[in-house]
Amino acid sequence: MKIVKTNKDFVKTLVSLSLPEQRYIGAKFISSVLEIIDEPRLKSIMSSININGNSAEELHSAYKMAHAFYVETHPHSGFEEIDFKHQAIHMVAEACVSCLAPVYQEVTTIHLAQKVAMYCRMATTCWNIPHDQEFPSFSQAEIEVKNITQTQYTLVNDYIESRH
Repeated sequence: MKIVKTNKDFVKTLVSLSLPEQRYIGAKFISSVLEIIDEPRLKSIMSSININGNSAEELHSAYKMAHAFYVETHPHSGFEEIDFKHQAIHMVAEACVSCLAPVYQEVTTIHLAQKVAMYCRMATTCWNIPHDQEFPSFSQAEIEVKNITQTQYTLVNDYIESRH
């Protein structure tokens, strides 16, 4: 039975998950993008996210590594040519930082997994826009964003079904 069929269902379902569950499903979103955007350091960092939750020390260590990579890949303003593939890698790094970031207990509604999903979609967009033509083409990017969105829906549905 599919629970998530629309973006509204997606957001509603994600917000109903606990923080460890959101981190876990966020890591799954990131892994699905890393199948396209091959970045071994991010794969290594995100492979440490456990379905049963992680200790504060494990999360802090992974967060520091992800943040260092995020800073390293920041597309600093300057005079060099813009590299959209590099921008995509930076977006995935931002998804990792968001997935691993500390969350205060006072927060009652957590949108961690939704935020991670959106960074993954932005990364997919950047990765799939060819910029070596007269004008950028968005047709392939649109197809790939639809594909990654559907993959995210499937990941959430599979996770929810596995709990029952």
